Amino acid sequence: MTTASRRVASTDETGRGFPNRLKGLVAAALVGRLHSTATNLAIGLAVQAWTGSYALSGLVIGGLALGNGLAAPLRGRAVDRSAVATVLKCGTAYAVALMVLGAMTATVGRDWWPLAVALALAAGTLLPPVAPAFRAALPILTPNGAQVTRVLTWEATYQELIFILGPPATMLVLALASESGALMVVGGLAGVGSLTFALVLRRARAWPQRAELPEATSAAAPSAAAKNGLGARGALLRLALAYGLLLAALTAMTLVGVTVSVDAGRSAAAGWLEAAIACGSMSGGLLASRVAIGRWPLSGRMAAMAVALGLLAAVTALSDSLVLVACALAAAGLWIAPSLALHGAAVLTAAAPGRRAEAFGWVNAMGMGINAAITPLVGVVLDGAGATGGSVLAMAGLILASASVLGIQAPADSDE
Repeated sequence: MTTASRRVASTDETGRGFPNRLKGLVAAALVGRLHSTATNLAIGLAVQAWTGSYALSGLVIGGLALGNGLAAPLRGRAVDRSAVATVLKCGTAYAVALMVLGAMTATVGRDWWPLAVALALAAGTLLPPVAPAFRAALPILTPNGAQVTRVLTWEATYQELIFILGPPATMLVLALASESGALMVVGGLAGVGSLTFALVLRRARAWPQRAELPEATSAAAPSAAAKNGLGARGALLRLALAYGLLLAALTAMTLVGVTVSVDAGRSAAAGWLEAAIACGSMSGGLLASRVAIGRWPLSGRMAAMAVALGLLAAVTALSDSLVLVACALAAAGLWIAPSLALHGAAVLTAAAPGRRAEAFGWVNAMGMGINAAITPLVGVVLDGAGATGGSVLAMAGLILASASVLGIQAPADSDE
């Protein structure tokens, strides 16, 4: 473990690092989401092998995403009422749905594809709510706001390992078994991960009954602007807009990497460019609580990422070097984990006690909707203006995101 991560994971109950019991919960939350980056890949491969159609693969994956977005606020509300039971029920049902889908692709004809879309839609509504349960538990388990943000930074940093490990693991299972088998294994992993997280969450005793929740926890208590109900709705709407624009920028960064690689005649390099983004994000998360940027507000972090994307636009316009593009992508990636962490802390600050998971559900659902609406525009710009145009569009989106969260407060993750 690096010096930075040891500091972030230090065992101090009074103000530095974070409590011992959170280390296991963070690890369990990451295990609970290990399936997430492999799911779309596994579904795409299984459905394409089954039907011979990439379009139908996309339709099934889209059904999963639609179900997830539609049900996210309802799952969040259920988590606020009973986190452990909700994670267990959703995780079990979701795992069964994916395994049934995998079995379908191996046993029935391609004419059954409409049922596969319906099953994926149903599965999406049952996506295990590990992330909102974990984040909503933090104000109960941590004594101050800086610790909440620090834990979120640590989680966002090591979450990059999921993006690095998930797809290769899926391909390994595919090599050993089949497309359908890989999908069924991913379903089983979702079930085991949900069970693991639920048991650790229960052991942490992080979820008092709704009536026992404090009206204002010191970790991430709602600001004075928070009202009865969901919380400070204006702030939550602005955070949802910023989240959607950030997701769209991340999508654009990936597609810029693909475009540069294809234009250079080295399509395989797209994977390395994606890895550069992930490495940048991990580095930024490890540095956030060590240096002065730990005190930067959310708007400042997003603005810094926009500047880095401006550098990416300049590199793609002036050079064909994949190494320089990788460096520019890594520079932009430095701000991903710190921005996501402080964004999560801001949602906790704006949300009302007892409805934090539901607030995350609404922010995520609206953010994903914004991302879905913008992503086609990214493709159009890449077709017409290439990687430079895509980089400029991502930069403009992050400038707007930065402006949208001006004045929104959240505890910084630096002790300096």
